[in-house]
Amino acid sequence: MSGFKNEDLALVIRDEAGKTVLTQKEHPSPDQSSHAFNARFRPTAKGGSCYTVTVLRSGAAGAPDKPE
Repeated sequence: MSGFKNEDLALVIRDEAGKTVLTQKEHPSPDQSSHAFNARFRPTAKGGSCYTVTVLRSGAAGAPDKPE
């Protein structure tokens, strides 16, 4: 896995207001060349919404321990 070998990764999904709605941590296998996250959450409002999806090294700045 390019640049992230043997490291925990954190998937962070934030809503339009910047509030974290989902944080998911995973430890990919060292022999994987890529990794796919599977994340599901229920939007708080009906209609269209925009979200920001970020993947960081777990423990890196901007990777919260739990959703806000």
